[in-house]
Amino acid sequence: MDYSTAAKSFSPHYSDIGLGFNDDMPGIKTLFIHYNRNTNEMGDPFIEIPGNIRNARKCILGVTDILDEGNVHFAFYARNSWVIECEGVSFIKITALRKD
Repeated sequence: MDYSTAAKSFSPHYSDIGLGFNDDMPGIKTLFIHYNRNTNEMGDPFIEIPGNIRNARKCILGVTDILDEGNVHFAFYARNSWVIECEGVSFIKITALRKD
């Protein structure tokens, strides 16, 4: 599944936000905010996780990045609400800057 663009971002439960992923880097490349017929973008990357992706599993319920050391799982649990589960990851970096 391709979750890399605003139109195809990971956004279940009729959410106003979408998560954009890149196959080359672990974490969330872009946070898309879909509101009032406009889309705003945050990050680049939004959530940066150290390491390299060995395998990525993308489905309608979640995204899992299997890394050289550890893994990370992203999932929505309600409208506009999502969670990150990290295992074996030393840190994550969040960049909440709006892209212009």
